[in-house]
Amino acid sequence: MNSALIIIRRILQNFYKHIQVMYQEEVHGNGTIKKKDLDAIQLGNEYDVQRILYSLIRLIFPTARVEVSDDASYKAIRYDIKID
Repeated sequence: MNSALIIIRRILQNFYKHIQVMYQEEVHGNGTIKKKDLDAIQLGNEYDVQRILYSLIRLIFPTARVEVSDDASYKAIRYDIKID
C-alpha cells in the first residue's frame, strides 16, 4: 500500500483523538490558551472539519491544496483536499 495512503488513513482514523486532546481535555497549567478559549471554538459543519484536517495534512504534505477542481473530460471533479 502507498505510504501516503497509510498516513492519510491514520490521520482520519485518529482525528477524534486530536479533537479530544486539543479541545476537550484540560489545558496544561502553564499554557496561555485557556479551556474557556477553546470552548468557544465550535465545529458547526463539514467545512470546519475540513479546515482542521487540512491543517494536519499540510504538516505532512506541504503541497496539499483545498477545493481543487480537475477536468475529467466529460465532467469536473472537485476535491475538498488534494494531495499531489
